[in-house]
Amino acid sequence: MIRYKRGRDKKEGDKMNIEIVKNEDNYVELKFIDEDPSIFYALRDVLAEDSDVEFVSALQEHPQVENVILMVRTKKGKPIDRIMKGLGKLDKVIDSLESSLF
Repeated sequence: MIRYKRGRDKKEGDKMNIEIVKNEDNYVELKFIDEDPSIFYALRDVLAEDSDVEFVSALQEHPQVENVILMVRTKKGKPIDRIMKGLGKLDKVIDSLESSLF
């Protein structure tokens, strides 16, 4: 399976260090510590296509720091549920890409 580059000193299978900055009924802000931002940009793009998502943003705190902030506001439903659904869609895209390459 294709894996993306993890942050410094991370090994495959290590859990991500996630800080919940804000968690409201229709808004969540998560900070991913020491993670490469590229996968979060892809997740942001998938979530932006979700009609139940009102706003989504993924940003790197600073170019020299691999901390990523993911913000999701929903029109309806819980933001964490929309993130999980988006991760499922992203996983299918990655599987499709992998099967096309190999």
